[in-house]
Amino acid sequence: MNKLLTVSLLLLAAQPLWAAPVAPVAAAASVTLTPGELVAAVQALLSAYEPLDVDRTLPALGSPAAVSEVLLGLAREPGTAPNAGIVRVRAIEALGYVPTDAGRIYLHGLVAELGDATDSRVYPLAAAVRALGHFGDGELGRLGPYLGHPSADVREAAAMAVAAMPAARPLLQRRLAVESERGVQVVLQSSLKQPAAPRPARE
Repeated sequence: MNKLLTVSLLLLAAQPLWAAPVAPVAAAASVTLTPGELVAAVQALLSAYEPLDVDRTLPALGSPAAVSEVLLGLAREPGTAPNAGIVRVRAIEALGYVPTDAGRIYLHGLVAELGDATDSRVYPLAAAVRALGHFGDGELGRLGPYLGHPSADVREAAAMAVAAMPAARPLLQRRLAVESERGVQVVLQSSLKQPAAPRPARE
């Protein structure tokens, strides 16, 4: 299959979250993209108007290390395009879909840098918190405190991030008992209903 055609099919398969699920693209994993093609494919995926099924599409574009390197580049230097801020936030969150040590180190540094933010920086902070939830139960100690962050966006992100961690149940219940924002309450309730699925911490 033509390489560019396969990439196009991958991007078409990344439907909006409200769309019906589609089957994975056949033979996508066998396609090897050049570094330039990989950058272009990741940028196209993250630049789309609608939220995309990024968690399924990104891993099909290349190895976790290669895709993570592209995402880190976009997170650090998103460029000057009108949608650069959105692309950066999506790139930060997408680091959780292709977990690597380099991605984890970057996310740790980002949450440490932005942890007290209450302005527009809460959006990359929330994205980093959600991403760290994919790195295993060992991140609970770092993520738990964000359930009490001043920003509702960050509190929601923290509730989503720890939802599958068995040890997070008491934290979620305590937060729900005092949470005043309706939107956050809904996310907390949903997280408590989600079955616990322990994930080993990455070394």
